[in-house]
Amino acid sequence: MEEGRGAACAFNMETGLINDKLCVSPKGKTEIQISVEGVEAHAGNDFVSGRNAIVEMAKKIGVLADLTDLDAGTTVSVGVINGGTMSGAVPKKCEIAVDMGATKVSDMDKLKKQVEEICAKTYIVRTSTTYKYTNEMLPFERSEMGMVFFNKVREIAFANGLGDHQCEDLGGSSDATYLTIAGVPTICFCGVRGQWNHTVGEYALVESMFERPKIWVCVITQLF
Repeated sequence: MEEGRGAACAFNMETGLINDKLCVSPKGKTEIQISVEGVEAHAGNDFVSGRNAIVEMAKKIGVLADLTDLDAGTTVSVGVINGGTMSGAVPKKCEIAVDMGATKVSDMDKLKKQVEEICAKTYIVRTSTTYKYTNEMLPFERSEMGMVFFNKVREIAFANGLGDHQCEDLGGSSDATYLTIAGVPTICFCGVRGQWNHTVGEYALVESMFERPKIWVCVITQLF
């Protein structure tokens, strides 16, 4: 934010969209790690003494998933789960890593409160739940300043025969958030075009390595 403050504009080189749209509002993201501790016991000889951390977590996971509201732009995704040592033992520990997304700061605050309430509720007696936030990036909210900048970029690209680019609000967090907070008009997803990020099928279009720089050179040289 300090380095960006006072800049005329910014382009974030996140992976460009396959449909060639530009992003004017990525969601915010909060990552949280939730841990349940139960009571370890022999699953056959001493089942009643055990308190199953995985089962307690499973009950919470269903409630967490129900917090997703696509109409409101909020998502909750349990991406990693670890627990137990062997099938013959009632597991003492279970941990999950959760990704939460929201389009507005107020919605993220509400979501965090809901998740904390879920963690506070116990389904299986003598189990305990703790949580810690591991990463957070604020939402990049659509603004009048940003849309004025986008429309100018679109106009310049079209005038130079480099396409008629549309805009889109997207999930996935972006460093561009902090430039907009610093008052810098910013467009995101300006990089090489590709698809299926964070999966084994992720790829990029080689020709876009040449297409995209042409757009930004034209914009930078003709913007003022």
